[in-house]
Amino acid sequence: MNLRPLTVLWIVLIAAAGSASAGRDVEPDPARWRSVKLAAIAAFHPAPASVSSSSRARLLGQQYSNLTPVAGSPDRKTVPVAAPDLFGATNAVHDAWAQATVRRDAILVAVVDARGELQSIELESPSGDHRFDDAALEALRRAIAEHPVAEGAARLTRWRVGATRAVRPPRVHPVVPMRTRPTGIVPQMAFKFDETRPGLQPQVPFTDEVKTDVELLSVVVANQSTDGGAP
Repeated sequence: MNLRPLTVLWIVLIAAAGSASAGRDVEPDPARWRSVKLAAIAAFHPAPASVSSSSRARLLGQQYSNLTPVAGSPDRKTVPVAAPDLFGATNAVHDAWAQATVRRDAILVAVVDARGELQSIELESPSGDHRFDDAALEALRRAIAEHPVAEGAARLTRWRVGATRAVRPPRVHPVVPMRTRPTGIVPQMAFKFDETRPGLQPQVPFTDEVKTDVELLSVVVANQSTDGGAP
């Protein structure tokens, strides 16, 4: 078969490119790990005391004292507004008081094989509370097992697992009849939708509210020597 020199050159180049790509791992795709992240968030339920050992009274006092002033307000105690905005301003102040002032984080490293199965998981940076660390490890271990990400090569992943703790302040609304000034306040029960639990969850005053989050910090091709048995 008589092939032109240019055709032969193209065949050689294509063959070389194919052999080079065969020996190179596919680049990690962080977007494919989203299901693991969501599953870890749903499975992570640290005890309030593992996030902060402070009493509820102390935490609530910190939330009140660390309140960032509302825009346009002369101080942290009053929010001068017109009657039509009174309810919105009241909710804004309550939401500001409800913001957490304490947080705890742990950095985890997990190695998976080419099929996405967990090979090892360990703490890179402990949070300072062993109960929190154990809960974080278990949540990530379960998430990887339930949602394996098979990318055709071993992966080394780094995760930040964190949580905040706050105490829910009481929620009240002003009573505003047909005039511009409120005549009093009434307590109000609030409800919150949580996608990890069925139905609406009541927000009971003076109870703990723990918010969790999980972040994939990095995912890289793992060195084969790092593979091992998951503890």
